[in-house]
Amino acid sequence: MSSEEAAIVVLGATGNQGAAVVKYLNALNTQSVYAVTRDVNNPRSMQLAAVFGAKLLVGDFEKKDSLVAAFQAPGKPVIAFCVSTPSMAGTGFVANAEAEVRAPRPPRAV
Repeated sequence: MSSEEAAIVVLGATGNQGAAVVKYLNALNTQSVYAVTRDVNNPRSMQLAAVFGAKLLVGDFEKKDSLVAAFQAPGKPVIAFCVSTPSMAGTGFVANAEAEVRAPRPPRAV
């Protein structure tokens, strides 16, 4: 699947990493870029739409239903850029470092 066939959904779009991804995709003239933000009226959100052509979607890491809706909104397959934050530990999106270390890993090519 190419970015021409899919929507690119950027989580954390108003943060440093997410905004950089939106700006980069704009520089490549990528179509169908969606910026997920808690507040579409935030000045940074509005700049992503006005200057960099992103379509704004409401989504909040603390509200699972809002993220599900954001991924469904484009109405076509989605390529996602996801940023995780420590604040995700509050409502079930818990990072568990010990489990991560124990998680099976694919064999490495030598």
